Order: sequence, then structure tokens, then C-alpha cells
Amino acid sequence: GIHLWECKSTQCAKTPGRGCMLCVQVQCWSYFYSNTTMDWEQARAWCQEHYTDMVAIQNQEEIGHLNTWLPKKATYYWIGIRKINGTWTWVGTNKSLTTEATNWAKGEPNNGMNGKILGDSEDCVEMYIKRSSQPGKWNDERCKKMKTALCYTAACQKDSCVYGECVETINSHRCQCFEGFYGDKCQHAVQCNKSELTLPPKGSVVCTDKYGNFTFDSLCQYSCEEGYKLSKPEPLRCTATKNWSHPPPTCEGSWKILPPPQKKQSNFTSCIRVLISCCSFSLALQPSSAPLFST
Repeated sequence: GIHLWECKSTQCAKTPGRGCMLCVQVQCWSYFYSNTTMDWEQARAWCQEHYTDMVAIQNQEEIGHLNTWLPKKATYYWIGIRKINGTWTWVGTNKSLTTEATNWAKGEPNNGMNGKILGDSEDCVEMYIKRSSQPGKWNDERCKKMKTALCYTAACQKDSCVYGECVETINSHRCQCFEGFYGDKCQHAVQCNKSELTLPPKGSVVCTDKYGNFTFDSLCQYSCEEGYKLSKPEPLRCTATKNWSHPPPTCEGSWKILPPPQKKQSNFTSCIRVLISCCSFSLALQPSSAPLFST
């Protein structure tokens, strides 16, 4: 295989069994192509065995780079796109090919002029290198055709990006950070202001952290003393904007209204009867105008 890097120099060194290696550089996305032709399935297996995978085109800059560096081949080059369940797909990432990322030659893909050319469907993709017309463009082709395999080795490693997706570039890579993270390797989580976690009277707060004290996705749960309740029970969350999800809650008094005691009908009735009896007896003893006893 032949090894290509985009470099200022064009040194060439022989590598055992791999042909000519052009320009050695550390931490860059390097390209390889086979010395022999093979069908698409064989080409991908060869790329995965010796390198990372078949080339996945990132942008027009990369296309221009490959068209400049690669030699012209009569049968052109296989790249890492294939039709899967009716959808053109980057096989290395299993992502669908978007309209914005396409680089089809004029009139392509046409599946063999829409079936007019007899044979298998054109479900694989070749790239024209140093073609007299439309160089660097793509064409759908039958997967059993024999072409040169075009492979790459990745600059991205498992630890290239801590909390982000590693994106390959021609000379290196970059990290596309997940929400709430930043840094060259997406290694830092955004932090919220601790001083905003004010304690309400009769309240307390306990925080749990995933990525560091008071950082993205930290949760702070408030609670109140007995007899009080939170105005908002949901915990505060540190968001990607470096703000807490809502202001701290307050502790509000919580009193229960007790129901009136149940009256026992029998006791109430007895009390009325006694009261009536007492009143009757009292009336019977009312003094008259004359004394009851005289001396």
C-alpha cells in the first residue's frame, strides 16, 4: 500500500510490504491505497485489517488534497460510502449521507442509468482522481467491480476527547464538545455560581456532583425543618449556560387544621336532661315574698 500525508516536504521511504510512504508526520490523518485492485467488500476488509477503515470524505479541502496527492488509476478508487436499506451511508460511522455533504458527479447517482445497464445495482461509490472532467467527484458503481482501495488511519484515539466527539481533519483532529463541556479535549465542565445557593430560614441544602463541585449537571436538593415545606420541591440543576435551573426555594410554615372533636350523642343528651332537672328543682325552691320560717 502507499501512504500519504499532507506535508510541506515530499520525502519518500520504502516500507516493507507497503510500498512508498510519503512524508512522516505525527498525529495526522494519513491515507493509504492498495497496490492491487479489488471489489468493494475486499477493499473494506483490507482497509480494516491494515488501517482504520475506508476513507470518509469530510470536506472539499480533503477532496482537493486527495486529488492532488493520489496517482491516477484507470479504475479509480473505492471510498467508504454504500447504499444500505436504500440510503447512502458512511460505513465507518453508520451515518446517513446528508445532501450538504454529497459530491456526486453530474447526473449521479443514476444506478446504471436507472437500470438500463443490465447487472447488479450500483450500491457502492468510487471517486474520480485526476479525471479529465469532474475530478474528485463521486459515481455510484456495482460493488463487484475491481478498483483501488482508499483507506485512512485515524488521528482520533479513544482518549482524544474526554466529553466530546472526535472529528478527523486532514492534518490532525478536533474535539466537538458535548453540551456543558469545553477545552481542547472537552475535559472541563462549566461551573455554576456557588454563592447563588442561598439558604432560606429553617432550610438546608445537599449537592451531588458528577463532574466536580457545582459544575454541569450538579443537583442541589433543599429541605426544610419539621413543620415547614419547600415552596418548590424540585432540586436546582447546574445547566450548560452556567446558570442554575431556578432560584433557591423558601421554607414556608405548614400547619394542619385539626377537625373538631366528635360529640357523643348519649353524653350530650344526659347533660341536657340533668340541666332540665336542675332547672326544675331550682324553680321549685324559689323563695316567696313571705319568709318560710319565722321566729
